[in-house]
Amino acid sequence: MTVLLTWVTTDAERTLIRDTWPDDDQVVAMDELTDDELGALLPDVTVMVGYMRTIPRHRLSEATGLRMVHLLGHGVDQLLTEEVVELLRDRGVVVARSNPCAIPIAEFVVMNMIALSRRVLSMHTALAGRGDWSNDLVARRGQGVLGGELHGATLGIIGYGNIGREIHSRVTAFGMRVRAVARRPNDLTDAGLEYVHPWADMSAFLGRCEHIVLTLPLTAQTRGLIGREQVQAMRPGSFLYNVSRGALVDEDALFDGLSSGHLAGAALDVFASEDTVGRTGYPFSRPLHQFNTVLTPHYSGATAEARRRALTTVGENLRRLRAGQPVSNQAGLDRGF
Repeated sequence: MTVLLTWVTTDAERTLIRDTWPDDDQVVAMDELTDDELGALLPDVTVMVGYMRTIPRHRLSEATGLRMVHLLGHGVDQLLTEEVVELLRDRGVVVARSNPCAIPIAEFVVMNMIALSRRVLSMHTALAGRGDWSNDLVARRGQGVLGGELHGATLGIIGYGNIGREIHSRVTAFGMRVRAVARRPNDLTDAGLEYVHPWADMSAFLGRCEHIVLTLPLTAQTRGLIGREQVQAMRPGSFLYNVSRGALVDEDALFDGLSSGHLAGAALDVFASEDTVGRTGYPFSRPLHQFNTVLTPHYSGATAEARRRALTTVGENLRRLRAGQPVSNQAGLDRGF
């Protein structure tokens, strides 16, 4: 098979590919080809591997021998446009995901839950920047000005997939209760959750949790899921964590919820601006950082271990494809995830 790498690989990645992928596949890096060379190669390409933003969607029609598109991450929302879905479906092309980042994202969420609930950033800034030991705040800790504990608090997970399960397994060690909201609650009866709310019960679900984490895919149905109504439905003094897609959240509504004090904090690893202006500059038009927030550049899953898992999964699926077996982590073209 001819496998086209659509991203710029590192030396470590190339070594891992040599060690874990089938030896007899021809692996070609797209960035090393001229446009004419790419055009000549595309009809022979069996598999494309890369990110949503690097798969050459405008040239997929030229890849007449394509059998699989394999993404290195979790999401497929930017790749599966109506035109691409139709083309892939008509040709019987499989779309697979590596899903490598559940562990680091879960650790990232727990890190931020502790940092925000204990006001770590503001305390660090006061002490390191001004020599302020926050003695007045410490004296008034009984009023909750220094935050609270995770123990006994309730975490609500919206999107109980592989990432949600990894988060769940970790926060129970802190003595937290965990709820989820699901379109098919009966599917989660054995997940060990305190309660599973139906989707129609979203407002009640939000009001029963001190912490809310978004780990669901971006689709036409979930875009703008957390708007003004949902922010107001959240429990006063609660926290929001978004490690999925920025467009799930109305960021103006979130800003206003933080500004009013209704929300105690938020951690955002993703922003709506990524899909418009790209990953450049301050990610929002209003100063979210002035509140009890953590803003990070879509890196919650960016670990060396996750990359090794991603490339190893690709290698396993290449063998499955060659053997005519179902590949793992296959995306549903009609579902969009």
